[in-house]
Amino acid sequence: MSTTPPGWYPAPDSSGRQQWWDGTQWTNPFAPGQAAAQHPVAPAGVYQQPYQQPPQKSGKGWLWAILGVVAVVVIGGIIGVIALIGVVASSMSSLVDDLDVPATTIETADEYAIEDRPGWDALVARYDETKEKYRTLSDAEIYAIVPATTDGFDYYKDFLYILTDKAGALIFMPGFTSSTDPQELDDTITYWDNELTELERQFLAGEDFGVTIAITQSDGTVYESDGTFPTVDLDAALSFITSYNAQPDASGSYVPAAQTLLDQFGMYVTWADGTNDSSCSSGDSATAALAYYCFLDPSLIFFNSQLIDVNDPDLMNTVRHELSHHAIYLTCGVTSPPVAGALPEGVTSSYAVLFMGADDTLDDGRSADYQMSAATDAAATAIHAGDCG
Repeated sequence: MSTTPPGWYPAPDSSGRQQWWDGTQWTNPFAPGQAAAQHPVAPAGVYQQPYQQPPQKSGKGWLWAILGVVAVVVIGGIIGVIALIGVVASSMSSLVDDLDVPATTIETADEYAIEDRPGWDALVARYDETKEKYRTLSDAEIYAIVPATTDGFDYYKDFLYILTDKAGALIFMPGFTSSTDPQELDDTITYWDNELTELERQFLAGEDFGVTIAITQSDGTVYESDGTFPTVDLDAALSFITSYNAQPDASGSYVPAAQTLLDQFGMYVTWADGTNDSSCSSGDSATAALAYYCFLDPSLIFFNSQLIDVNDPDLMNTVRHELSHHAIYLTCGVTSPPVAGALPEGVTSSYAVLFMGADDTLDDGRSADYQMSAATDAAATAIHAGDCG
């Protein structure tokens, strides 16, 4: 039973009008001319809808009202979700606590170490033997595999770097590589054995290694290579050298011009003091010659500092003669091929004149074995065509 005394109160129909409450029930009369802005409290126990401000006829107040409701809904939704997560987490925790879940363990299995597998020792030994085999090659053996140029020797170094790197990786496997599957370890050993086989095959076949190499050397410089097999475009080199018009530098020296010719083969000038500083056993030729070439040092042309005149234009003929030795070596694998017979120097002189642009006076004032003839010209032509006899 309501204890609210009789009086005028907001009508329960939300019309904003005042309606008479007689102490027990609403009566029909509405208060005439009464303002609805006071919003008195409804009688206890009597349902009353919340008071709502009538919508505005103009302006944007309605937009802000909607956004405000949306914000409340979103924030309320977040709070509601967080609260729901908390309830669910609490319920799940209680549920897990109530379950009688037995503890589980994984049955242990035998563990195998890669260094204990049957093929491990043989693999390590093979890598060590291969490193030693190629590390100790003589210059002649190296240049029987790679071009007799600086780039060729760099390719050889690339091979050794890669081989050493792979061998080094094996060092870290014992103690760190184990498995419960012995076949997995055996497959790993087979993989590394195949890697070595393929690397050696690429080197001997003169193929690109397909890796980038960057090595910091003991002097702090960085050696970099893309691991590609070097090639010498002999025809292009000969074409340049034949047409090159050598000029002295400001001091009158032809050494820079000579180096330009050597650049076509990736070679360099080095100076000898009248003794044989090369790897070749050339008797007294090293001391008697203005310059000389050694196939075991194929990136170098030795200038005899005791005899050579760097300001003499004839220096260019001398360089072309020595470069012809190199070209013959690149073609035939030796500097004195069978087709040259007993006159390898004469054939080399002919090669220099015919294919290196040397003057035909190259043999003037030189010993008999440097003299050219129709026979030496024919032999030089055959070598240039790839016929070494």
